[in-house]
Amino acid sequence: MRLRKALVLMTVVLLSILLGYGIGVCKERASLRTMMQIYSNVLTYIQMFYVEERNPSELVENSIKGMVGALDPFSEFLNPEESEEFSIATTGKFGGIGAQIGIRDNWVTIIAPIEGTPAYRAGLIAGDRIVEIDGKSTEGMKVNDAVKLLRGEPGTVVRIKVYRPVSQKEFSIELVRDTIFIDPIPYYGKLDEKTGYIRVSSFQNGLSKEFSAVLDTLRMRGVDRLIIDLRGNPGGLLNEAVNLLSLFFEPGTLVVFTKGRTPDNNFEYRTIGEGKYREVPVVVLVDKGSASASEIVAGAFQDWDRGIIVGDTTFGKGSVQRVFKLQEGYELKLTTAKYYTPSGRCIHKSEKV
Repeated sequence: MRLRKALVLMTVVLLSILLGYGIGVCKERASLRTMMQIYSNVLTYIQMFYVEERNPSELVENSIKGMVGALDPFSEFLNPEESEEFSIATTGKFGGIGAQIGIRDNWVTIIAPIEGTPAYRAGLIAGDRIVEIDGKSTEGMKVNDAVKLLRGEPGTVVRIKVYRPVSQKEFSIELVRDTIFIDPIPYYGKLDEKTGYIRVSSFQNGLSKEFSAVLDTLRMRGVDRLIIDLRGNPGGLLNEAVNLLSLFFEPGTLVVFTKGRTPDNNFEYRTIGEGKYREVPVVVLVDKGSASASEIVAGAFQDWDRGIIVGDTTFGKGSVQRVFKLQEGYELKLTTAKYYTPSGRCIHKSEKV
């Protein structure tokens, strides 16, 4: 019964691909049908003759994970438990070490440590490779799998081995997990009588409204020029980046666009509102820990010659993931497009995507 259920699951998945999108060439369709039959036969033989009994649903799940994992570092097939973890990651509060991570050269890599967290206090920096987590190698590991290993109850210990490319040194550290809360604007103030400074740590929900209120306060205190600090900011919500840019540009200004393989993944994002601070001179600070939404903001200021960009080359995370809800709590996080600055520069650093 379990085998039949697993076969039905995989057949439905493959038929959806075949019938929903089509291959367009009869020969390729025949080839896909052949592979579907081969898959069914392999699963049947494993269940009938393999030396140990295996759960067919787990076999199918792992095979789908392998298929999606071969696409790029950011596409993932998530089971219900992993889907819940993914949802927790977007709330701004969780237990862990306090670092945004990504994949670089097939290794789990620090994009940016979050200020005031265990990772930040331990001295981890953007570009550090986490090569082991509690003795387990991270080579080829998906981001979500690394997140599961790094997160845990506050007060528990996680041991990681780190390789630092800038010094070509490897070292091991123990981190005590803590409750992580991300303050999107941890600091703002005046650097002199006319210069304001706003540190933006993430583009989470509500950031643009808080940013506008902070800038209103600084303006009332005499500020007429602004430094926006995006160093170590790993990104976040695209709409918050667009809303922030809307404060500084004429309404309807193109600030970023996406291009995918199909037309329905091609979008243009333009500013809205009155652009009440479009006359305020801006300097944007970035570093190699600035990623995603941070790169979109910096790119728009740079392409429109609206501000001065100061700092290092940014991380280069400019791919778009769309989440597809599946049956029984499963989800597919799939890369569907890439981000481009207004002048047409691709934000994403060239890898497999």
